[in-house]
Amino acid sequence: MAAWFLSEFVDCETCGTKLWFSPEGYVQCGCPAAVNREIFALDLEDAVVRDIYDKLLNDGIKLDRITELTNAELAQKNAPLLTPAQVKNALKNQYDKIFNGANPRNKRGLVTTVISRITLLANRELEIVYLEEL
Repeated sequence: MAAWFLSEFVDCETCGTKLWFSPEGYVQCGCPAAVNREIFALDLEDAVVRDIYDKLLNDGIKLDRITELTNAELAQKNAPLLTPAQVKNALKNQYDKIFNGANPRNKRGLVTTVISRITLLANRELEIVYLEEL
C-alpha cells in the first residue's frame, strides 16, 4: 500500500469533488463507481510528473526566468553565474531526487509549488494549471 501525493488535490470535473486515492491505488470521488474504475492513482501521478518535467524543463521562457532569478541571488553573493543549461540540469536532478524518493510530502510540496490546480476532465484527460509566478 502506498501514500499517494496527489490524493485530494485533483478535482473531478464530472462530480465537482476532490479525487481520493485508496491505499491500493484506486481513484474515488462522487461519481458512480463504474466511471473511475479504470483510472489508477499511479497513472495520474506519473502523468503529472511527466508534465512537470516537460513544462518546466523544456519551456525556454520559464527556464530563462528561473536562471535570471538564480543568477541575481548568486551575483549578490559574488558567486559564479549559471547558464540556462546548468540551471536545467540542477532542476532535473532536484526533481529526480524528489520524485524518485519515497516521501509523498516532498512530492506534494513540489507539485503545490508549481501547480495551482489539476482537474480530471470527463474525457479522462488531465487539465493542469501552473502557477504564473514561475
